[in-house]
Amino acid sequence: PAVQLVLILASIVLFNALYPPLRTRIDNLFYGGWYDYSSVITTVANRLDRPQDIESLAQSLSDAILGAMRVHWVTLILPEQGEREAAIGFAGQLADRFELNYPLADNQVLAALHERRHPISRFELLEQIGPQAKYGDSRHWLDHEDATLFVPIYGLSETLGLLILGPKYGGDQFDENDLRILEVVARQASIAFQNAQLIEELQVQARENEAYQRQVLHVREEERRRLARELHDQVIQALIGLRYGLSHIQNSSAEFGNGQSSKLRAGMDGLQADVGQLVQITRNICLDLRPPAVDLGLVPSIRSLVNRFELAGGITVEFNIDGDRAIPVPEDVALCLFRCTQEALQNIVKHAQASKVNIDLTMAPDTISLVIFDDGVGFKPPSRLGILMRDNHFGLVGMREQVELLEGSFLLDSAAAAGTTLRIQLPLALGEDISIIESK
Repeated sequence: PAVQLVLILASIVLFNALYPPLRTRIDNLFYGGWYDYSSVITTVANRLDRPQDIESLAQSLSDAILGAMRVHWVTLILPEQGEREAAIGFAGQLADRFELNYPLADNQVLAALHERRHPISRFELLEQIGPQAKYGDSRHWLDHEDATLFVPIYGLSETLGLLILGPKYGGDQFDENDLRILEVVARQASIAFQNAQLIEELQVQARENEAYQRQVLHVREEERRRLARELHDQVIQALIGLRYGLSHIQNSSAEFGNGQSSKLRAGMDGLQADVGQLVQITRNICLDLRPPAVDLGLVPSIRSLVNRFELAGGITVEFNIDGDRAIPVPEDVALCLFRCTQEALQNIVKHAQASKVNIDLTMAPDTISLVIFDDGVGFKPPSRLGILMRDNHFGLVGMREQVELLEGSFLLDSAAAAGTTLRIQLPLALGEDISIIESK
């Protein structure tokens, strides 16, 4: 029995000593040493050669690297896109792979990779960040012993994705050739990632533009309907009443003597009041459709709008003009600035709870700038103004579209309790057939 016990113990010791190198040789025989620089680059390039969405890109890259570089697993974590938490691609075998799914914002690991800008091992990363650093969610990445190599992926505006590789089959370490391959792969993936981001942005913009164009057609039809209703219910009815009134006076005039002249005057005064009301109604309709002041110049049109706004809303407006007022302004530019001012003032009345508004118009030889500030409650603008269309808020989107159609810039700056500032800049490049409005 003692001899058997010694033999058993010796077998255990021998097994423990021989198992790691034997396993390494077997793994290396079946999995390792089958790739080179050219084969990996070609494999990855073929996988990324076609346009893909973000999720498909992440999965394609993960599958390509897993198959080409003979690692146990690989994952690609990309930054937030729209309403998604993260886009994850994963390939290989890892029991707790979902622990690697963490948001990438304000991340210590990514900050270190951004400085390094090339693949780095887990141990080098720990040394660079320091053991006492507060990693946040990224702590799980560094605590994961199988997370062997970290590779940064760059998107638009230097947004970062993270490619994480598990250990190689056979227990081999990543050598210089591996790192060189992964740097090239990272550049390929970054280009593909940027293309996917651009495609998604274009698709979002196309959907927003389509929705906006549909709304424009709807609003145009509603405007025609409103005009027809206003003319029928107010102008035409008032004209009919005026006609009956004049007919009555005409029929009764023969019966009036000199003593009844006061009665005739009273009737005429009433008709004059009706006519005055009719004129005012018609004038207001015309002002909404196209203010006459626009034909007098950009500055008079905005000043007229400001005067009406102050009278109606009781909010003080300071209107400042800087630059050469004699600069000719194309009609489409003047109308755009007028409509934007009109929409901004309407929004201030509806939402801002402001006590004061500043409007600054700056005229230069090549550009014209409009800045509108209110001291109201402010708000948090969405990341894309097109999001407002989901709640049927088309005013700001319409303003931006008008400005962009004229190749201008549109900037909205607001925060809670900090007021709102709208900045618009338009070029004054004139074509041969563009009507000119003098900005007097």
